[in-house]
Amino acid sequence: HTLAEMKMTGNCLLHSRPLLLFSPEFGSEHGPAQPHLALIKEVFVQVFGTPRNHPKAKPFFDHALAFYKFDGNRIWFRHYQIAPLIGGEGGDADTPERQTFIEIGPRCVLEIVKILDGSFSGKTIWSNRNYICSRDLVALQRMGRAQSYAQRVQAKEKRTERLDKLHIEESPLAMENVFGDFVRDSEDRRGKKKRKVGEA
Repeated sequence: HTLAEMKMTGNCLLHSRPLLLFSPEFGSEHGPAQPHLALIKEVFVQVFGTPRNHPKAKPFFDHALAFYKFDGNRIWFRHYQIAPLIGGEGGDADTPERQTFIEIGPRCVLEIVKILDGSFSGKTIWSNRNYICSRDLVALQRMGRAQSYAQRVQAKEKRTERLDKLHIEESPLAMENVFGDFVRDSEDRRGKKKRKVGEA
């Protein structure tokens, strides 16, 4: 999923309160969440939620922030407008059952790496064992290129050895050994004639 599929047709008011939607992995009536996901959910509520009775908050909800846990320890973030199915006067604006979601962006994917006891410090409470940092990925790519280069060099050396083994020694009955300098002189004369024709 990329931003190319987004039409950016929705809109929401400034300072309006968002609905915060979480997938069942963050905890629901079917069961509690894992401790690290419950902590992350509380962080999202504190960061993206509107404080109760805030003076600049609108008294309604017109957009929603959704957090879905997919692909192991990745959290997908999506932003939707809550819009009526039929807009305008006499539409579905006052009917909660006749509302739909229109994605307005931004969108991103968050990967959980590590949870610390304090703010950017302290003991590690939880860490993602499957996380591979970009530095290690670059090192793996370099190692792969080095291995492919070593394989090409080795193949070239083997080919050179194979061609050396296939080399046929000069026969004692070759024309130069039988006729002596006569063959060389005739070849030199032919070469000079070709050069003269080319110069002309």
